[in-house]
Amino acid sequence: MANNIDDGTAKVIWRDSARELRFLGINYVAVFPLVFWLLHANMFTFVVAVTVIVALTILERFKYSPMVVFRLVRCFIGGKVRYAKNWNEMKRYRS
Repeated sequence: MANNIDDGTAKVIWRDSARELRFLGINYVAVFPLVFWLLHANMFTFVVAVTVIVALTILERFKYSPMVVFRLVRCFIGGKVRYAKNWNEMKRYRS
């Protein structure tokens, strides 16, 4: 019985705290589209939710977590130029 070895980790409750949460084998970020589908139960939102979950699961197989994918999309949309001041402060002080 190799499973009955007491190495002291059975009482440690925080040993799995660094792992990402999973719901039925899917990352917790990818499950949020199901929440939107539950709030607005429609065939279109169900198809969109399943498509997003499948896409994020496929990207996770290539070692891209959903949060990394969201950051890459945000950086792509934001562009290459980063202003030192906010856009609303820049408009405020123009004469």
